[in-house]
Amino acid sequence: MKKWIIIGIIAIVILLSVGGVLFAKGKLPFIKRNDKKTLTNMRTTKVQRGDIVVTISATGTIEPLVTVEVRSKASGAITKMAVDTGDKLKAGDLIAEIEKTYTQADVEQAEADLRSAQARKAQAEMNIELQKQQSEVQIKQAQANVASMETKLAQLQEQIRLEKESNARAIKDAENDLEIAKLRLEQAKNPREENIKRAQASVDQAKSSMDLALEEYNRLKALHEKLFVSKSEVDSAKAKYESAKSQYESALEQLKLTQNPSSPEDLKLAEKNVIKAEFALASAKQKVEQEKAREKDLELYKSQLEDAKLTLQQAIA
Repeated sequence: MKKWIIIGIIAIVILLSVGGVLFAKGKLPFIKRNDKKTLTNMRTTKVQRGDIVVTISATGTIEPLVTVEVRSKASGAITKMAVDTGDKLKAGDLIAEIEKTYTQADVEQAEADLRSAQARKAQAEMNIELQKQQSEVQIKQAQANVASMETKLAQLQEQIRLEKESNARAIKDAENDLEIAKLRLEQAKNPREENIKRAQASVDQAKSSMDLALEEYNRLKALHEKLFVSKSEVDSAKAKYESAKSQYESALEQLKLTQNPSSPEDLKLAEKNVIKAEFALASAKQKVEQEKAREKDLELYKSQLEDAKLTLQQAIA
């Protein structure tokens, strides 16, 4: 129906346009240019551009080109109608209001949920920033811990190296001291045979010199009694005898010392020195045994360093 109305309107417009042109040229069949009577009744006017108004009367049903179904997202009773049939609307105009009791509660709940979500978002962002700051602190702490562990490990390795060298020297020194102490004890207990022989030879030589000096003294003494020699010669011989006798007694004393070089106190002291040297050697060897424990400490520090490096990697990740 709508289509035929449009076609009819277009046909009428075309007919009126053609009629107007023919009328202006005087070519209509019912108008003759030579008809003076007809021309006398015509009116003329100035030609001007204007609209041609066509009025059509018809019966039927008017249907829109586009039908829009208006629906509300919320359900409920309509409490107000803001428009009527035939009103023109534009986007955003109020059409109707629905009862708000339940929907308002939903809106308020949705707003509360929104505020809660926004608060959670703000808290999450704050937690992320705080975690970021904490991570930076943890990274710095982990880096400092790794550096400290590396320094301690290097120091421990150097200490262990020095301790090993010191313990090795201590054992060597203790072994030497023990050997010397044993030799001194052995000398204190058993004098050397060559020393005794040397002392004995000195005694024999001193006795021979003393015997010769005594014979010379006795001979000159007898000659002095017969007035064959002077008293000074006798005194000189006597002095030589006494000197030889003194040398002999000194040689005897040296022989006794050689045969018995140490007193009981010296012998006891030498024995204690041997015991002391043995204890020092045992102590040095014990320190060497303690090196094993230090090696365990070194392995523990290495393990702790690896843990510190792993913690640093986790903090960076």
